[in-house]
Amino acid sequence: MRCDKRHRPDCETSTIESVTSKGIRPSTASGYSLIEVVIALALVGVALLIASNALQAHAMAAKRLEVRGELLRAAENVLESLRGLSLPLHAGPVELNSPPGQAPGVTVHTFIELEEAEIPGLHLVTVRARASLRGRPEELELTTMIWRP
Repeated sequence: MRCDKRHRPDCETSTIESVTSKGIRPSTASGYSLIEVVIALALVGVALLIASNALQAHAMAAKRLEVRGELLRAAENVLESLRGLSLPLHAGPVELNSPPGQAPGVTVHTFIELEEAEIPGLHLVTVRARASLRGRPEELELTTMIWRP
């Protein structure tokens, strides 16, 4: 029989002794069971795994944007060099000095394609810039018209 001092003041048996001797968890005991801790750790592990995957995807998207910016910068440099007459107007690969501030580890290859327009001296110029990001090709194309009589 359980001893309760509120109803029986003459009771001397402590609550913890009577409860633990029967193998029942005392209601006054606090803390977490081992299974609760394991489940909590598993949930934290899954959350960390999801967060690391999201962070890696974000880093890859940022690198892809950086490479696209480099491609755009290279194509614009070629077009401006053609407009400024510092490059001859001919089709083929173009090698320009890499501009200051170019992202490290990014190698950009530029190519010029030419087509004669209907008006003599007017040329349809297409500049393609290519780079590779982790084995995946990235390409950008700019098209404009340039007048060279």
